[in-house]
Amino acid sequence: MQDKTVRLWDLRTNICQGLMQVPGNPCAAYDQQGLVFGVATESGIIKLYDVRSYDKGPFDTFSITEEANSPLAISDLRFSNDGKLMLAVSEGKVYVLDAFNGSVLCRCPTGSTEGAPPLEAAFSPDNQYLLSAQLPRGT
Repeated sequence: MQDKTVRLWDLRTNICQGLMQVPGNPCAAYDQQGLVFGVATESGIIKLYDVRSYDKGPFDTFSITEEANSPLAISDLRFSNDGKLMLAVSEGKVYVLDAFNGSVLCRCPTGSTEGAPPLEAAFSPDNQYLLSAQLPRGT
């Protein structure tokens, strides 16, 4: 069961350093430098936080919508190795976003249908390709 929180842990002490309540079931990701983290929710909103001052709120917010302006339920979020791109997985599509302004650069349909198990996706090390896979049910 998901508790609609994002927690920041210090693994050296095994203590939760921060707790954020979010609407809906979130997913989160760090950028490769560890300076920024993103939190995405079922409402299609991605919020970016500075790790050093996350308690002050997000420094930027993006919204991903389809043509009908309906928000997309984001189930996976990742940053590229160079920090310039983000990918967001939602409802059978992988969206590649500009990490600085949130604009959608590419929509990659995966052939997944509604009600199918969730997808996971990742950038290649050189940020030139995406890899996506259907997860088994129950993960």
